[in-house]
Amino acid sequence: MGLRTGVDIEALIEARAILAEGLPGEELYGQVPAAGLTKGFHYANVGVAA
Repeated sequence: MGLRTGVDIEALIEARAILAEGLPGEELYGQVPAAGLTKGFHYANVGVAA
């Protein structure tokens, strides 16, 4: 899609791992960390209109 959201997905996945370590036994939802990003995923180029 190429829509810039300003969200760094890789950083969110890393933050989730830290959260999981700090909250053992708590269920965290979402499958992106386990499944990974879609094949061919790329961040939108800065300055490119959608």
